[in-house]
Amino acid sequence: EGELYPEYHRGTYTSMARNKRGNRKTELGLMDLELLSVLAAPQLPYPVEALDSLWKNTLLNQFHDILPGTAIHEVYEQTKKEYDAMAETISALSADRMQVLAPQGEGITVFNTTGKTRSDIVVLENCTANALSDGKNTYPVQQTENGAVAFLPDLPPKGYKCFAPVEAGSFENTLHIDGSTITTPFYTVEFDESGLITRLYDRKNDRETVQPGKYANLMRMYEDKPMHYDNWDIDCYYTEKFWDVTDVQRMEWTERGPVRATLEIERKVSRSVICQKIHFYAACPRIDFETTVDWKEHQHLLKAHFPMDVHTDEATFEIQFGNVTRKTHQNTSWDQARFESCGQKWIDVSEGHYGISLLNDCKYGHSVHNGEMALTLIKSGTEPNPVADQEMHVFTYALYPHAETWRSAETVAQAYFLNQPVRATAGGIAGEAYSLASVDAKNVILETVKQAGANPCPPIVLGIGIGGSFDKCAALAKKALLRPLDQPNADPYYAALEKELLAVVRSSPELKFHSIFRHSSHSYNNKASFAYIYPFCEAALYIHQLPASLLTSIEADFYLQNKMMH
Repeated sequence: EGELYPEYHRGTYTSMARNKRGNRKTELGLMDLELLSVLAAPQLPYPVEALDSLWKNTLLNQFHDILPGTAIHEVYEQTKKEYDAMAETISALSADRMQVLAPQGEGITVFNTTGKTRSDIVVLENCTANALSDGKNTYPVQQTENGAVAFLPDLPPKGYKCFAPVEAGSFENTLHIDGSTITTPFYTVEFDESGLITRLYDRKNDRETVQPGKYANLMRMYEDKPMHYDNWDIDCYYTEKFWDVTDVQRMEWTERGPVRATLEIERKVSRSVICQKIHFYAACPRIDFETTVDWKEHQHLLKAHFPMDVHTDEATFEIQFGNVTRKTHQNTSWDQARFESCGQKWIDVSEGHYGISLLNDCKYGHSVHNGEMALTLIKSGTEPNPVADQEMHVFTYALYPHAETWRSAETVAQAYFLNQPVRATAGGIAGEAYSLASVDAKNVILETVKQAGANPCPPIVLGIGIGGSFDKCAALAKKALLRPLDQPNADPYYAALEKELLAVVRSSPELKFHSIFRHSSHSYNNKASFAYIYPFCEAALYIHQLPASLLTSIEADFYLQNKMMH
């Protein structure tokens, strides 16, 4: 049926970009740490207290107005310290566990924390060998100024694989550079004197991807002065005044090897400097734009534009554990209002048998019109924080052309790979591999693996609304205590209602009914509520077993440590 699009506060997708980056990196870092802690639990204690503290701090910093980027300056001075401290703790705890997990040996152990088997780029840092071997095949290692890199295939999900550093002969370089043109096994890409992509030819699919006469990876700075709520809003007229970022200070190929080639571009716009490393890979179809921005503007918006030659009137945006398709034309007032939309790790434009995905590692604001995808990078409002976003920014986005639709091309997996890089540590024996868990269905994501708590099956509390007065509901809420099923309710009226409900539940032997929890469910329609604690997997079954005549409302809450949390 579509979505309820709030025609307001579109700037909150982007304001205070550093804070949004800290949030995503911390969430994903904690997920990786939880997995590594489960794998290493026999050797190292599971860091229950540390994880609890880290998650609570992460959740605290998601509070309104912190995460939207609409708090005062002092808030972000504090969150910077907290995100830096959490990153340091997560890194140290993760390194300890990878070191314990790496088998004894002179090799290198590579960890894939995602739920998909992956073939991807790995940063090896101090590896001096020119190749890695898994005991069967040999893969080239390329030295860069930031450490060695390699492309390693078939890394098992939620697990690791070991490689041995070896010295091998020279490897064929399939990345060919001729002036401002590069040809890879996947693409032919041409740049103009401003460092803009004038041609991106998909060799695998025999397809020109850039709209004729336009430029891909065009950065554009817009004047951004909304009528109200500076750090909250982007108004529809922001496109009326803009400057293309074409002032190139430096452009050179800094990496030319068998694994990847890198074009570095330094640009200047107004008082700000934008540096990019554009990575092209010999064995990976992604094109990564690793970007650093020293931003000194206020009330200006920065976007990266990709006008792709794809015939469609809709785009797909990732949302939490799913996606939504939105129209990109402006036929109605509702369509016109949707000039800035929220997406998580990726968006995609596809026609029948071809499409292009735009991935990112910490951005949320997007706009799509007539096949032109734009990623909103920086919004520097002045109210209530007069220096919002006027600082260093670090982020990466990637272009991923593909055959068929985003589903067939596994765009979701590529977005996870960009956001959760492969990790490597010293130690291991070539060929040794381990996977804790995997899923053979392409439409299922195995994301989080963590140690179970005291109750190995996290319960869901189901609130079942039954007739009753507000006063009765409030009285029950004050007690809010767990009560065994064999202990009757002191109130005869509610005791009778509970008896009727329990009779329904107990008539189904496959249901394991555990206990009853009395609480207020915000008095939906002034109805009293009883909450029944159920294992997660049985929640839906329980609801279906109840007769419709008993139900006036249903709500689902999580129950943790004898406390209710919405």
